[in-house]
Amino acid sequence: MSVFISWSNTKSKSVATALRRLIDECLCPVPVWMSAVDMEAGVKLYEEIERYLGEAKVGIVCITDENLKSPWVLFEAGAMLKAGRLVPYLIGIADHDLPGPLSPYQACPATRDGTLSVLRAVNSTSLSSIDERLLERRFDAFWPSADQAINQTSPTTSDLDVGLGVDAILRNRSEAFHLFVDYLRSEVHQSGPKSRLWIIGSSLQGFDVVASTITIWDAIDAAVPSGCLRVLLTAPEVSHFREKPEDRIPGQIKGEIGVALNKLLESHRIPAEFIRLYPGSPTVTAIATSTHMFLNPFPYGLSSFHCFSLIVRKTSDETDIYNQYIAAHFEKGWKLSRPLTQEDIALTQRHNDVTQKNKKLNPSNRPTRRSS
Repeated sequence: MSVFISWSNTKSKSVATALRRLIDECLCPVPVWMSAVDMEAGVKLYEEIERYLGEAKVGIVCITDENLKSPWVLFEAGAMLKAGRLVPYLIGIADHDLPGPLSPYQACPATRDGTLSVLRAVNSTSLSSIDERLLERRFDAFWPSADQAINQTSPTTSDLDVGLGVDAILRNRSEAFHLFVDYLRSEVHQSGPKSRLWIIGSSLQGFDVVASTITIWDAIDAAVPSGCLRVLLTAPEVSHFREKPEDRIPGQIKGEIGVALNKLLESHRIPAEFIRLYPGSPTVTAIATSTHMFLNPFPYGLSSFHCFSLIVRKTSDETDIYNQYIAAHFEKGWKLSRPLTQEDIALTQRHNDVTQKNKKLNPSNRPTRRSS
């Protein structure tokens, strides 16, 4: 066990629960134990707590004005002195208010920077630590919602949320996709009919990249059994409208669509009914899971890879960004699109013929993976 989170009283419990979730979101699979969440039914409370206290490398004590002098918190803090680190986590109080047994230890306030320091401490002691930059990107995505739970804050513009479910704003598509891949991984591991993977783009060229330990193709393969996969691409017959604004070679975009269809139908055996073609060009490349959405808006004449991107989450508000785009961009686009035809299938076959011809002409050449 790497992390033991101590709490006492209602406010401290809600903070500890939110902090535990934040650690899971940013540092999974670091093992975290908190009695209110991880205590199994039928076990002896004190024996279980003492066991995990003894195994912890980092002890976090959630201190509020309610439990500042709680005997139980002081007992657990004393037991956690055996851990590699003891971190008092302060909610609404100053470090000079800490009682004697805790005062010698470097405390962290429940601010953005203070909470990030806690996660850095956990990460530094973990056998499965992650890169510091990756930790910061994940933290930036999950902190706004954690801040609301920990500090009872209301969504503000500075929190990137304003009630619309915005988790992160990234400089370009590549940065956002490498952060969003965690949601793809979560969707892949989720079972049941609620799992979802919906994709909209001119082609899948921009996502044919390796990100962490999962690619968009891994996610597509995993979504097929659930029956909730939708891939909406630009119809080949209208792809030429984008060539001039994007300074493309005639037929280039149509070829990319053929490559995507070939991979979906031939390489990954995706049923044709999961794929449709839209008689226009999307202004937003998007990927939706059952809980989060990746959005990459872009203007004509400028590479979409260089434009900012959003990661948003589904909330209970039907007017949030996630629900707006599910209705207007995905569901409406699906209704206005057309199913695959024999001509589309022939396009993938022509791609196969060209590929096989190139292999015969250049047998020593290995295909390279296109980057984003």
